[in-house]
Amino acid sequence: PAAVQGEGAARELLAQLERANRFKLGEVIILARGGGSIEDLLAFSDEALVRAVAASDIPVISAVGHEIDWALSDFAADLRAPTPSAAAELVSESRAVAKAELAQLASELEAGIVARLEKARGTLARFEPSNVESRFMRLLLPVQRRADEARDALARTMAGLLADFARRRELALRGLEASSPEAVLARGFAVVRTKAGEAVRDAAALERGQGVDLRFARGSASALIEETRR
Repeated sequence: PAAVQGEGAARELLAQLERANRFKLGEVIILARGGGSIEDLLAFSDEALVRAVAASDIPVISAVGHEIDWALSDFAADLRAPTPSAAAELVSESRAVAKAELAQLASELEAGIVARLEKARGTLARFEPSNVESRFMRLLLPVQRRADEARDALARTMAGLLADFARRRELALRGLEASSPEAVLARGFAVVRTKAGEAVRDAAALERGQGVDLRFARGSASALIEETRR
């Protein structure tokens, strides 16, 4: 017992709470009083008492005033009851009700474990050899198809490049053949060289009576210069 309002009430409540903890006087402590004004309930909001409630080794139920009344001890306690009688009902619940609640919790726990196991089995089933192979093939086929398309495109591109190269090579060969000395000689031209072997590009470089060599498409000849004309 302790005073629940007025001067010294908070000290008495604190002392009794500490005494109950020191001598292990019960399995649960109910900190309670009937309804009253805010001023009447101030003892249950005392800082030292609230800290003791929070630090109590024995579970504390705070049941201060009526349902609409609140004190700081309600927030520090392990459980808040709306009235003292409700607190008494909470701690005197029948064994049958407690066993029923425990059975319900066990059932919910078992159902949760079963659901997780089923989910795990479903996840693992996707990695069975047959499933893994089919999933791998589904992933591989598009890649293989793209690789085939890329290979065909590369082959077409290479064939086009080779054909273009062959065409340009043919044109280059024709150009070379058309501009080669043999081709020029075949069209009726001749190469004139001095006896020293120098090619004659200007008639002014020749003198009357000078010997020269003439190169034709087929064969060659020697000649003497009789006259030069510019």
